[in-house]
This record gives sequence, structure tokens and C-alpha cells, in this order.
Amino acid sequence: MVKTFDGSTFDQQLDGVRLTKQLEKVYDLMKNGTWWSLAQLAARTGAGTASMGARVRDFRKAKFGGFKVNRKHIGKGLHMYQLVAAKKKLGVVTGSATNLPSQPEAPKKLKNYVSVLLDASGSMRGIDQRAKEVVLDIIKATAAAAKSTGIETYLRLGTFGENISLKSAGEIKAFDPARFGYSARECQTRLYDAIGLEIEALKNVSDFNDPNVSFLVYVITDGHENASCSYSSSNIRLLIADAQSTNRFTFGFHVPPSGAGKLDGVVPPGNIRRWETTEKGIKEVGVETVTATRAYYDDRSKGAKASTTLFTTNMKNVTAKDVAMKLNDLSNQFKACEVPKEEGITEFVEKKTKKPYVIGQAYFLLQKKERIQKDKAILIQEKGKKAVWGGNEARKLLNMPDTAAVVTPGNHSDFDIYVQSASVNRILPRGTKILIDTTMTVPIKSTWDHVTAAEERKKKEDAAIAEAQAILDKAKVKATIAKAS
Repeated sequence: MVKTFDGSTFDQQLDGVRLTKQLEKVYDLMKNGTWWSLAQLAARTGAGTASMGARVRDFRKAKFGGFKVNRKHIGKGLHMYQLVAAKKKLGVVTGSATNLPSQPEAPKKLKNYVSVLLDASGSMRGIDQRAKEVVLDIIKATAAAAKSTGIETYLRLGTFGENISLKSAGEIKAFDPARFGYSARECQTRLYDAIGLEIEALKNVSDFNDPNVSFLVYVITDGHENASCSYSSSNIRLLIADAQSTNRFTFGFHVPPSGAGKLDGVVPPGNIRRWETTEKGIKEVGVETVTATRAYYDDRSKGAKASTTLFTTNMKNVTAKDVAMKLNDLSNQFKACEVPKEEGITEFVEKKTKKPYVIGQAYFLLQKKERIQKDKAILIQEKGKKAVWGGNEARKLLNMPDTAAVVTPGNHSDFDIYVQSASVNRILPRGTKILIDTTMTVPIKSTWDHVTAAEERKKKEDAAIAEAQAILDKAKVKATIAKAS
């Protein structure tokens, strides 16, 4: 008997091939056991969410495979779905050139090896205990991400100075923080040797050739290579390039401001972060690495094998439907404006609103590296569209830390990203855009001591007058002395 789709309006001749191909697309997306929302499936297949709901229900029917489909609630009446392999070989749908297999492939078991290599040279001595805490924070975040995504994860830890220690710490869920001993007392920095030996160690793991296995290597150093004896700069560049060519290696480097030159052209720019080698700087290393790790695991769970945007904002895999599902539509309270010439933010907003500037009502376009405080709101707008979206999930969608951090813009795909400004004298460059909250009446705390640009101008004017008066008074005194003598 021919097995077809159901429904009083279904016509085998008109709908059979179309719906079968639609079902096959959904099957290809779900067959590895990852979780999907109907909105995500719709965005990937080009069909509506109602059609996706029907196809997911089809999978449960014996004639389409009798698969088990798991469901979990994600809030606001929305759910995500996971396809699980059927225990029996059951019938398949007919009426198209290709048929679904009688039984789906077993979900792929994903696995990660995560390595953290930390500089132990003497120049790290003043911040070595904070650096140790940062590494433990990274391990904790990795373990949490591994647990939430179900990705089996093995940890490797290394330190390097004049001596090198590279060790496997086993499965991350069993890691004991007390096992990580670290102090910065070494006299030299064998950076290349540490990287080279670690890559070779990873290439020797038993499941290196398994396509479901990926490798994430973090390197944290405050200085430059000066003592390696086994690997040179050219060797390391070739080793890194060879590893990345597998599309399963991701390298993340934290280097001093002048220390990235040897990596340029080999490691993706989005995976190199320059840091100030201070207590504050090493703390930011931790914050950004934790954020990067969470995003990496999220992408891995969706099928990615590597990342080129660890330390940048990234919306490459975010769709308009993802934004609409996770954020709130704030279009009614915002006005979009283009900036025709360079101008201060206070003056520009006051011209557009015809009202006094309220600190926090303006949102600037994220176009360059910016320090963004944790309390600054983030808005997302699809290019060419009027809708403005905001909410607590905005930072997560962008791969942006939820604490204060220096943020480097990366791939924003089809979206513009706006950041709330607490400044009264930010200069808006010609040609940029801003969003103005026309409903805001209560200002947020300014990033400056003054309250308005007008007050700042008055301060400068008063200071200039005082300086001129002092010069005049000094000249009068000199003249009086000269006359008396």
C-alpha cells in the first residue's frame, strides 16, 4: 500500500513530492539528534512554522519511520524538538525520487578536547594568582557548557617558561581544581615549543581522525617567544595552518599589544585578543574566554566543528526569526536617525527631539572596538527593516560578555547592533546612524562627572577666562615691580 501524507486537502499528485522533499530537509537537519525550534527549522528550510510542526508530527507516525521525538519547553509557549532513532525498521513515504531511510542514523556523539596553555615566566609574577583563578573559571565554564550541550569533553592543561609542562587532566566533569598548581617563576618563554608540543599531543589522541571530534586550544601569554629550541616561528605557523586545515581545530590567543605579529595571516583575527598585562587585564581575559567558550559549545551543538570568531561579536548563525523569538519588539519607542556630519551626541539628539538630552536615550552603532559596561542595553535591527529588538538575550545572541568588557565587532550578518550611550560628549562620525528612545525621561548615570554638554562648555569657558585673568594679573605685577625699581 502506498503511504502518503494526511489531510482532507492533501493531493498526492500536487503535494506528494513537495511535502516529501520538505520532510527530507527536516530529517537532514534533525537526524544527528540536535535540538531545534520550529522557527529555526522554518528559517533553514524556507517553509512556515506550521508546516514544520506538521513534519515533526509526521516523524512519529509508523508510515514515516515511527521515530521518537523528544520535546522540551523553552518558555512563552514555545518548544524545541529532538529526533531519536526508531527501534524498529518501519515503512517510508513514497511518491518522490528519493525516500527517507527506514531508520535514522544514530545521533552523532560529539567530543571536544580543550587545552589551556598558560605563561609561567617571571613577568607574570605580579598577576599569577589571578591568572590561576582565570584558568579555573575557564575550566568551570567549559564543564558547564559540556554538560548543557551533552558534548563529551576532555581537558588538557599546560604551563610554559624555560620548562614546559603539558598534561592530560582527563574528562572535564571529573576535574579537581586542587590538581592545578601554578606559579610564575620561570626566566624564559618557550612559547613556540609549548604550542608545537601540544599540537603534536592532540594529533596523537586515539580518536583524532573521528570527524565528530574537535579541538579548542587557548594560549595566554604576556610576552614574546625567546627560548624555544624545537620549534621556530615558521614551524609553528605551518603546524597551526595544518591543524586548522582539518576544520576541527580552533586556536584562541591572548597576547600583549605587540605580540600578535607572528600569528597574523595564520590564526583568524577574531581568535586573537590583545590584552593589557595587568590585574584588570587578566580579569578581562577570563571574562571574554568564558563567553567565547559558551558560544563555541553552542555552535558545536548545532553542527559547527571550529570557530573563527572567538573574541568578536558574531551573528553569522542568527536568523531574523531567532531575534524575534528571543527579544522584545521595541520599535514604537525608537526613532532611527542618520548623522549627516560629525557632531556631538547631545547637540544632535536635541536637534532631532526638540527637547533636552536625556542621558541614555541614544544608542550608537557598534562599528569599532568599544568598552561596554554591563548595564548598557543592546539593540538589534535587521538591515533595511524598521523593527528594533532588545532584551536580556541580546548579548548572548551576539556572543558578547554579560559583564564590562572591551568588545570587538565581528560578523553581524544582516543586522545592525546599537549600544546605549551614557556619554554627553561622544562624537558621532559622519554617515553613522543612531537610535533615539523618544519615551525616556529619567537619565541613567553618566560616564562623566558633568551632566550636560552645555555645562561642560561653560566649565571650559570659565577655565579659559580664569587662565587669561591670571596671565593679565601676572603681567600687571611684573609691570608694577619694574616701575618701582
